[in-house]
Amino acid sequence: MYKNKARIKEIKARKVIDNRGTTSIEVDIITTNDIMGRASAPFGAPGSKGDFEAPGYPPGGVDEALRFLHSTAIPQFLGMSLMVQEEFDMMLHEIDGTPNFARMGANLSTILSIACAKAAAETVGLPLYRYLGGAHNDINCWPILNTIGGGPHARKGVAPDMQEHHLIPVGAENFEEAVFACRDAWILAGEICRKKFQTFTGGQDDEAAWVPPINDWEALEVLEEVCQRFNQKGMRMMIGIDVASGNLYDKKRNVYVWQKEGVTRTPKEHFDYMCKIAESFSMYYMEDIFHDNDFEGFAKFTEKFGKKMLVCGDDLLVSNFDRVKQAIKVGACNSLIIKVNMTGTLTDTYRTVRLAHENKWIPIKSARSGETEDAVITQLAVAWRCPLGKFRLAGIGCVKINEQLRIEEDLKKVVKKPNFPYLL
Repeated sequence: MYKNKARIKEIKARKVIDNRGTTSIEVDIITTNDIMGRASAPFGAPGSKGDFEAPGYPPGGVDEALRFLHSTAIPQFLGMSLMVQEEFDMMLHEIDGTPNFARMGANLSTILSIACAKAAAETVGLPLYRYLGGAHNDINCWPILNTIGGGPHARKGVAPDMQEHHLIPVGAENFEEAVFACRDAWILAGEICRKKFQTFTGGQDDEAAWVPPINDWEALEVLEEVCQRFNQKGMRMMIGIDVASGNLYDKKRNVYVWQKEGVTRTPKEHFDYMCKIAESFSMYYMEDIFHDNDFEGFAKFTEKFGKKMLVCGDDLLVSNFDRVKQAIKVGACNSLIIKVNMTGTLTDTYRTVRLAHENKWIPIKSARSGETEDAVITQLAVAWRCPLGKFRLAGIGCVKINEQLRIEEDLKKVVKKPNFPYLL
């Protein structure tokens, strides 16, 4: 029988280091026919985690998660078939026994879930994107490139207040062309910063984005200049931002504090500022523009701009089925960030992705701050038909980009450029 093709013979786990130097976990699941699935997952920057996502690790951190794995989880998995992903993921929930993986941590459950899928895919001789996505994968994932950094990924009060300032090569005809356009645009943005801001010495954050000592408006002006230069060469380039507004929001005072600008904005002033940004630049993508529970603000903004650009929720939605369902009901956002370790399993996350597709939302697959060399997000982006993905160009981020290039080569006879909704 199909389910008996492979059962779990052994599970190994070890501590590894992500690109931020933070301790993470890597897991090997080894089958009875000696096939292995290996996975690791980033933790995410401590200052940029959503209030409503599942905890990455239990209170005792990585060590407590590993103790739980060896003492409680592994004995229950040995001998289990891994050929039905839903059953494996359901078992993860049963073993943990909490609604949000509070005992083992959503990072560990994510790693186990992905390692299971990899071992199953290897067992049947398919790449992971085919195993999870079926025979009709034909959409490659277009890059949203983090180009100028700020917020919790940089020095507060020195760098821009918003977390990420992106470039999106919507005019490229394929992923390869898009990636190398991003590379050239990233280099050009650095050159413009050096020329315009003499105190900028070429520093980058740990996501390989430039970190000049400028405010957000100046950062967007740099990206606008990049867009104009590319447009003149026949390549349409557009801008995106991740405001990470939860990090600016002071709950006690109900204000948004912009340290670099030295400005405090009321919710209405903050809303008006987001509108001004949307109207002043070549903007296509705006993420987390209000705090983590402001469904009303997102709905109001989506009503105003949702037919012109992608209004995206990350910390608002945390890839959670119920929160996305609530957002759809009130008209908050038209796109969402997909991160498996916000929910804890592939099955839970795919349920959210399917809900997004059913409601004509755009699922955007995202790398997570503090990356490992595991390139699984590129496989998931193609399997789940995510037309856009957030990438980092240099450092360990190139592992994901290069994997996406290989997938495009595999699919070259059928792969299509994604349709960019709302693009005028």
